[in-house]
Amino acid sequence: MELNEMEKRLIFQTEGYGKSDVTYELRMCLPYIPDPVKRKTAEELMRKLDAMPEKDCLALIQDIRKNYRIPAGPKTMGELLAEARQKSGAE
Repeated sequence: MELNEMEKRLIFQTEGYGKSDVTYELRMCLPYIPDPVKRKTAEELMRKLDAMPEKDCLALIQDIRKNYRIPAGPKTMGELLAEARQKSGAE
């Protein structure tokens, strides 16, 4: 499954490692996302993840956690925490 840059970024910022964890976290954050474009992207991402088998979704999430790099520029607190978690080698 192909994900766009913003969808990869959203997965990278979450703390869950399974399909249910990530979709739950996105659902909980959805009302607090002020940007309508990001909110729509999060909704579409949840639909994509729900349609995937658990095994494929887990592999996708693990791949993004391991290999995704945030492009240079301003970073949100979630991105800074995700980078620190990745640098420390924490699961």
